[in-house]
Amino acid sequence: MRPTIRFLTDELIEKIIFEATDILCTLGIEIHNQTVLTMLSDCGC
Repeated sequence: MRPTIRFLTDELIEKIIFEATDILCTLGIEIHNQTVLTMLSDCGC
């Protein structure tokens, strides 16, 4: 069995993901890549 090292607890990982999602939902993002914008548009975004 290989040893593993963990720097973050599961609770801290969940908190980071929650807060990152909250920031994205509140502030949004800007996308300047036309290819990505087309892909998102094709998926209904």
